[in-house]
Amino acid sequence: MASLQEQFQELGLRVPEILLPKPGIDLTRWAVIACDQHTSDRSYWNEVEATVGRAPSTLRLVLPEVYLADGNLEERIASVRETMNAYMENGVFSVHPETAVYVERTTGRGLVRKGIVIAVDLQAYNFSPESATLIRATEGTILERLPPRMHIRKGAPVELPHVMVLYDDPEHTIEGPLSRQRKAMTRLYDTDLMENGGHVTGYRIGETQLSSVAEGFQALIEPARLQRRYGSDRKLLFAVGDGNHSLASAKKVWEELKAAGAPSDHPARYALVELVNLFDDGLVFEPIHRIVTDTDPRHVIGGLKKLQGARWQPCADSAEVRREMSSAQNRKTAVGVITAEVHGVLFLRQEEGSMPASDIQLFLEDISESLPGTEVDYVHETETVMRLAGYRGAVGILLPEFDPSVLFRRVAQKGPLPRKVFSMGESAEKRYYLEARRILP
Repeated sequence: MASLQEQFQELGLRVPEILLPKPGIDLTRWAVIACDQHTSDRSYWNEVEATVGRAPSTLRLVLPEVYLADGNLEERIASVRETMNAYMENGVFSVHPETAVYVERTTGRGLVRKGIVIAVDLQAYNFSPESATLIRATEGTILERLPPRMHIRKGAPVELPHVMVLYDDPEHTIEGPLSRQRKAMTRLYDTDLMENGGHVTGYRIGETQLSSVAEGFQALIEPARLQRRYGSDRKLLFAVGDGNHSLASAKKVWEELKAAGAPSDHPARYALVELVNLFDDGLVFEPIHRIVTDTDPRHVIGGLKKLQGARWQPCADSAEVRREMSSAQNRKTAVGVITAEVHGVLFLRQEEGSMPASDIQLFLEDISESLPGTEVDYVHETETVMRLAGYRGAVGILLPEFDPSVLFRRVAQKGPLPRKVFSMGESAEKRYYLEARRILP
């Protein structure tokens, strides 16, 4: 009979050794938000700096991307590694062997998002569009974004995860039982999170529960189920929701180590992530709108109208655009288009596996190439799009609700989506660094 680790290995997973801050450390000051958030907002990170002060914190173990262009990258990376080593040597971490963590994160909206912190096998992950591995990307990977992340990971003694990996379980067969059994588990941490991050609690998943988790994931990749849900029996179990470039960087670093002769049990073969059910009640998918600037609005709108299967409906003003988009039959299909002079709704084709946001992004990438100087920015707030769309040479594009139920089928059949098709919650709801794992022998 296969051991528990062997069962998880077949699923592209590993129950890892996890490092947590030792008792007595202020967890509110320890945990900071993912480094790829607030990349244009230094005031946010200044507030984090003030909150942390001299306390032990993951702020000292990561490099917020707001600082990447400052010109002192080497100095910052050296400081991160120095602090990692100091924390390891000075007993800041407590060690938890073969531990997976059941996580409940209460966000500012009062929703509870449930997850499992565990390690993924980078051998079972591939971010290429042609990937047929157990773990795949949900959006295209921009290779130019990998080197800085790889540079940070190389030589670092530990990793801290902000990667969230999705699984497709509408019946809640995996996180549902864990939620019901959490009171019987050992509580590892329980803390408020700074900067309106809400609250997070983590429990050590027992061996019996881990066995049930492995069985649950195995059931998700039964050939008959794969064929029924995705129209293909090629095994797809996990899709990266947040942090794809971080996981891709970990993959590239492992490939370099392996090519240099690293053993198959090297800890860098694995990466710590949080697994989250695509259908979790606390997971909110939101559209990412577009604002196109320094362009010819007539050319952009004309091109939108020519998209295959598109139907254009003019509107009197932006209020009518929003009314049309919010109607029950239009919420997942209507694309709002706003300029200083033109208002309308674009209805795109609805074929199996198609997504309006995907079609729009591909169109805008073509526009950016055909109209030199055109800029495309990505905005979460509707009001911001409407305000910016009033400027000369600007087009605001409001995308419809994102339907997560089609995500895995789309990835299975056509590969990763274009970038910025959806967002998993607002910035404050992204993952905070708390757990760590050794990645050097």
